[in-house]
Amino acid sequence: MKVIIDTNIFISVIIMKSRVLKDFLDCIGGEHTLCFSETLIQEVLSVFLRFKATLKAIQVFQDIVSNSELFDPDQNIKACRDPKDDFLLDLCEVSEAELLITGDKDLLVLKQWEITQIVTPKEFMGVMN
Repeated sequence: MKVIIDTNIFISVIIMKSRVLKDFLDCIGGEHTLCFSETLIQEVLSVFLRFKATLKAIQVFQDIVSNSELFDPDQNIKACRDPKDDFLLDLCEVSEAELLITGDKDLLVLKQWEITQIVTPKEFMGVMN
């Protein structure tokens, strides 16, 4: 299954060291294909810098990205109530991801974009169990 993980989830797992979210990320890694765009990668890295993430955290993220699929969306969509999140909807379309996992209410309110279900980590774990 193709999966997109929003920046807020990476921040919770890698910087905040959330145990529940770490288990969630471990569950995704082995069974699913993670999808990234350059915009998503840069957003995660800029937040890591802002939060003064450790070098190890950055390396973990780089390892995740290196084992993922990279896409180059057009960035033409204007559908989210927060325009800064539209790039994720673009990524959903171009990657044909089945899931976008996020904690962002501006995305969650959509519930679905094209073929992509928009869910929280908890909802994802419920589906997988």
